[in-house]
Amino acid sequence: MKTKIRVTKSSGNVFADIGLPNAAEHSIKADMVLRIAARIKSKGLTQAEAASLLGLAHAVALGALLPEQIS
Repeated sequence: MKTKIRVTKSSGNVFADIGLPNAAEHSIKADMVLRIAARIKSKGLTQAEAASLLGLAHAVALGALLPEQIS
């Protein structure tokens, strides 16, 4: 017996789809983080170098923002 899985088409904003308040703001922030992470990776920067360029006091602050694949 096959189990049927219900699929709901996304609105294009996962944050809105799950009912979070300020969904547009969450989506914009997520997009910014992904773009920053991609730029850091493409330039081969360490977290410390990227944090310095972004004006952050510590690389730890940057690490808390970025997806895990950036080291």
